[in-house]
Amino acid sequence: MKFILISDLHGTDRIPVARKDNLFETFKRKFEFILGYARKHKCKILQAGDMSDSSRNWNILNYYMDRLEEYGIAFYSVFGQHDLYHRGKALDTPSTMLALIKAGLVGPLGDKAEVFENDIFVYGASWGDEIPRGVIGGKNILVLHAPIAKSALWCGHSYINPLRFLKDNIDFDVVLAGDIHRRFKIKENGRYILNTGPVLRLEANQYNLIHKPSFYVLDTESWRVHTVVIPHEPAEDVLTREHIDKKKVSKEELEEFSNELKTLRPLRSLRRKQILSYLRKKVSNKDVRKVIMEVMDADKPVYNGIKEKSTGSRNSYRNT
Repeated sequence: MKFILISDLHGTDRIPVARKDNLFETFKRKFEFILGYARKHKCKILQAGDMSDSSRNWNILNYYMDRLEEYGIAFYSVFGQHDLYHRGKALDTPSTMLALIKAGLVGPLGDKAEVFENDIFVYGASWGDEIPRGVIGGKNILVLHAPIAKSALWCGHSYINPLRFLKDNIDFDVVLAGDIHRRFKIKENGRYILNTGPVLRLEANQYNLIHKPSFYVLDTESWRVHTVVIPHEPAEDVLTREHIDKKKVSKEELEEFSNELKTLRPLRSLRRKQILSYLRKKVSNKDVRKVIMEVMDADKPVYNGIKEKSTGSRNSYRNT
């Protein structure tokens, strides 16, 4: 038996400012490549959340329903933040994902395992869920949506190290993670933790300029994982950074800001309101102000040089 493992589909009919092509048409080609591969190689599909880029997109819903019904592929998923209306847990609230589940086209994964041949047990943990326990004596797969990453993506980013997660969750032989848009495949003592990265390159960041959209295939007979690259255009043909270049802070602004900081008392001795008032007057760039305040507000223990609210807990990702 084979499983296609894929992390973040983010199906959308919108065209982000960073894209030069018709992203909806691009997504259709990629998704149908995945379904075609699954049908040809008799794969079931496990998807780690954020199946849609927004919780309610009826064009995407109609497209998913048509294609999943046409191909008849066994498809299982957890809920990511983007699948939850207003990021809430009200699973009776109409949403794209919930409609697909009620139509019988997507199987929801949770703490009760989906059982497959040869004692393969597949569990799920949606955004914010507790990590379930795997069955003893079987081969256990966990699909989850949580901030598992090899390194921080920005200053103050709280994340869970993949190897740490494997160590804290020894019940699982394969862990497929979604949420963090970075691809990795780590094997430790015969166990895997994986993230395919995004199917759609929605932003023109440095990572997406080199990222190759792909998915993994797990063969449960050999218990090996290999990578399949999804056909895609070169980044320079579909991504643009013009909108980013226009927002860059000038050298003069940065120098002025740096000089002003030198005249301040240590930031920790200032009240929060004083800092906010100063930043509004002296720092025109909202993104810079936001980063400074996030650093000031952070009050977390340090793990591997990265601040986190919780360490060592089996379910610590829920607190990040």
